[in-house]
Amino acid sequence: MYDAGSPSGAGYAFLEAFRPFREHDVDFENQFQRYLLDHKKRYANVKSELGELRKNEAMDDADIREIIDKNIENRRKMNYELMRVTKGFSSLGVRNDKLISIMNDMKIGQNRIKLLSHNYMDRPSIKYILESLLSKDDPEMGINRADKVYDYMSTVNRYLPVQPITENK
Repeated sequence: MYDAGSPSGAGYAFLEAFRPFREHDVDFENQFQRYLLDHKKRYANVKSELGELRKNEAMDDADIREIIDKNIENRRKMNYELMRVTKGFSSLGVRNDKLISIMNDMKIGQNRIKLLSHNYMDRPSIKYILESLLSKDDPEMGINRADKVYDYMSTVNRYLPVQPITENK
């Protein structure tokens, strides 16, 4: 390797001992799993934002549209981030089938994975929101709000583009 008795060897040994970094092996698959754990927690928080529709406060159509639109935009940002990070790990050398396998193991839905691979996402499901609104203590308010939510969600496309329109491919 080097001769510590020679001046150049002693200098090399000195520099080697005080080098400010060490070589580390990075397990990209493990890093991707950690990212997905964090992503799933943040995505669950975004999904729960639709719970604002269940409040017993008076809401007009504009308030309902604002809550739903904000939730769709937050989901779009999260899905776009997942799409970018997945492409990044793919470019680092992790095979796509391995990435998909990890995503399936982490309970990310196959339908969501397929849609993201084509730069689309599904619109939010309002099934549980409608069920809770229809079982409210005040049935008239629940039915009225459920109608407003259903009417607005029926105008939203089933599949929404994830990638911002302003970004080039």
